[in-house]
Amino acid sequence: MVKTSNFLFQINWLESTFPSNTWGTVISHMAFSNHFTHHHLKTDGKFEAYARKYMEILNALKVGGSFIYTPGLSFIEELLIASNDSFAVEAGKYTTKVILKKR
Repeated sequence: MVKTSNFLFQINWLESTFPSNTWGTVISHMAFSNHFTHHHLKTDGKFEAYARKYMEILNALKVGGSFIYTPGLSFIEELLIASNDSFAVEAGKYTTKVILKKR
């Protein structure tokens, strides 16, 4: 159980909004990426909803901010790298860090 504060929140990813240029760091330990992968692999999954939310989270970062999550999402990270030079993707063995370089 997470005790919420002014800087720490326990939220439902798809029901929450992430206003543009708001966050320095967003961290997800398995929840977001596991659900995204699950829906990506299902033919009737909510893949598009998770893809939109992923981009909303990235848009919510301040320049220099990071979205850090585990496990990685290579199917979307590859698209992000290929189509956008505003982000740096650092995929490690256990975590992925996406950094907003510029708006």
